[in-house]
Amino acid sequence: MKLFTSKFVMAVMLSLAGASQAYATDYPNIVGTWERVSGMRAMTGTAQNKQAPVLTAAGESGLKMLKVTSQISGVFEGEAKLVDGESHLIAGAIRKDGKRYVISSDIGTLSGEITGDEMEACFTTLLTTVNIAGCYQMKKAK
Repeated sequence: MKLFTSKFVMAVMLSLAGASQAYATDYPNIVGTWERVSGMRAMTGTAQNKQAPVLTAAGESGLKMLKVTSQISGVFEGEAKLVDGESHLIAGAIRKDGKRYVISSDIGTLSGEITGDEMEACFTTLLTTVNIAGCYQMKKAK
């Protein structure tokens, strides 16, 4: 019985140690300016605002840059700047894998993956006048 109890306690301790390591993440430092290098997007009207769809493989308009102003652990805040000069405040969180993230703004959401000085930023809008979705590749400015 004593041998069984010792093995059981050891198994529980090992599983707890593994569980704590699964949640211990080193988040990348993403503070700084991220500039768009390429991308694409699709735009349609809405039920209340009919308009012809526009599919843009080069993504000329839309997101120009993300500026992450401050970060604590896996949460951050900053600003999204659009090509037309419009700016929106952002709040974000990095997932426990230290790569994937989500961002909320007053016009929509972004999500993607961070790999070193590159970031994919895919987004959807939450507007009643237009539906826009797309993905941009971003690079951290030096």
